[in-house]
Amino acid sequence: MLTCPSCGVGLNRTHTPAGIFWVCAGCEGRAVTVSLLRNLVKESAMRDLWSRTFNQNLPRMRQCPSCARLMQEISIGETAGPLVLDVCRACQFVWFDPREFEVMPPLPPKPVPVDRTPQAAKEAIAIMQVERMAREQAEAEPDLTDLRNLPSLLGFPVETEQGAFRRLPLLTWSVAIVVTLVSVLAFFNHKLIEQFALVPSALWQFGGLTVITSFFLHGSVWHLLGNLYFLIVFGDNVEDYLGRTRWLLLLLLATLGGAIFHVMGEPRSDLPCVGASGGISGLLAFYALRFPRARLGMRWWWGYYHRSVWFTFPAWGGFAFWMLMQLFGVFEQISGFSNISALAHVGGALVGVGAWLVWRKIEVPPESVQCAAIAEAPRVVGGTFKRDQSQR
Repeated sequence: MLTCPSCGVGLNRTHTPAGIFWVCAGCEGRAVTVSLLRNLVKESAMRDLWSRTFNQNLPRMRQCPSCARLMQEISIGETAGPLVLDVCRACQFVWFDPREFEVMPPLPPKPVPVDRTPQAAKEAIAIMQVERMAREQAEAEPDLTDLRNLPSLLGFPVETEQGAFRRLPLLTWSVAIVVTLVSVLAFFNHKLIEQFALVPSALWQFGGLTVITSFFLHGSVWHLLGNLYFLIVFGDNVEDYLGRTRWLLLLLLATLGGAIFHVMGEPRSDLPCVGASGGISGLLAFYALRFPRARLGMRWWWGYYHRSVWFTFPAWGGFAFWMLMQLFGVFEQISGFSNISALAHVGGALVGVGAWLVWRKIEVPPESVQCAAIAEAPRVVGGTFKRDQSQR
């Protein structure tokens, strides 16, 4: 316990914003360590004070509060008046009588550094930081408590970022509802598939309307659910950017383009073809070209214990890989080894590319473009289902 050199009573350990002082409740004197004083008192005054402690001829009158040895009496010149302090060199304590500490020359405030970074550089750094945080968030595994991320458990790609839309994607939802109703009805009435599927050898059945009616038919529940997923999750951003009229025109032309490619290249002309993925391929291609840096996440399952790996990729990369898959699928289809119409996918995608070349510079509100770029990512669209006559 430290003792007051004047009163002989114990000193109180006192915490202050500046540090710890040992204060006497009787005379209000205080003991302060040299290390603390260096943070509070002018540097030249402290240097002068400590250099004089090497003089062994200075008078010694009071006992050190810590070791009880006699302290040196040192006169300080950089004060408002004559000031004599008691210093213990061994314990590095300085004793201040009442009101002596207040006349010590304070340490001048540190100069505030001037930021000379150009404003343009500051903005660029801020943008880079925001992009880095967004990228880290996008690459993190999705929160499965969010229902929108549950399809990743089935191997479906999910959007890694969510954004608001300029308008509700009512047309996308409406088309999805109609496709669902017609396909479910056809599940219980297979004659609808026989009559309204696209058959190359009967192209002009119902005046050629089977090119369109086949879009609303699907061969199985999984075929329907897969196409609905890609249509809803992917098509809404294209609708938000293009508007409803252009979106519907793109979907129609992509469906026609896919049907034309299928009819021209399918060697089995009597096989019916159903499914919406030809038109969805056009939406996919447009999105991948319009928002190439939007990110998509997928979960890849592997191994005996069904382990999975989560990874993300940009829209342009997903579209490029998907197109390579379709080119291989075209070879299989032409060779008669596949019941998936990759030709319809390629035809629809080419229409989407053409639509992007025509509409890539259309005037839209900035918030629409920004929200769409954040909210969506490419989807690897499933194949158009082709139903063999023997399966009916």
